[in-house]
Amino acid sequence: RIELKIFHIKLIVKDENYGKYDKPPYLIVLLNQTSLTEAMLMLACSPTPIHILTNFRFAVIPLLGWSFVLMGSVVIFKPWKQQAKRGVMKAAQKMRKGSNFYISIEGERSQDGKLSPYKKGPIVLALEAGAKIVPLSLKGARECLPYGSWKIQPGTVEFHYHKAIELDQYSYDDRDEILNQLMGLA
Repeated sequence: RIELKIFHIKLIVKDENYGKYDKPPYLIVLLNQTSLTEAMLMLACSPTPIHILTNFRFAVIPLLGWSFVLMGSVVIFKPWKQQAKRGVMKAAQKMRKGSNFYISIEGERSQDGKLSPYKKGPIVLALEAGAKIVPLSLKGARECLPYGSWKIQPGTVEFHYHKAIELDQYSYDDRDEILNQLMGLA
């Protein structure tokens, strides 16, 4: 919250779940990853305590990435498929014990603001952990810190937590259907 004041970033939060996150685990799935500010802002307005499932390139960013690792986030190195799979299983194990996680469903942060192809990994993670998916869309983060820039600009960022998706009636074979639901919200 101090960083928000320093950088003059205003947050607006819309929550279709009305702050009711009393039955973990939850997987907050970011539908549009456009800026490095998103992870920092998540700490200020997450409706529930979270860990982040992130890639190695984010984890090595001084202070920002390091702080998430120190807070129990799980780091994966995508080119090493076995390590990435172990990381996802580690996150699922933490979730089964009641931890909540945050992840982007796009494989990479968008350079031009357009959506990148969605990955099925977050859906598989939620199914494996027995978690509810909370879709999250953002507006304004890219304007505060555009791709390739390190200078944070003042602005307003809107967090929209969509209605949680219960996965009790879904199986691994339904992941395309769940993916289509998430794409419809973006």
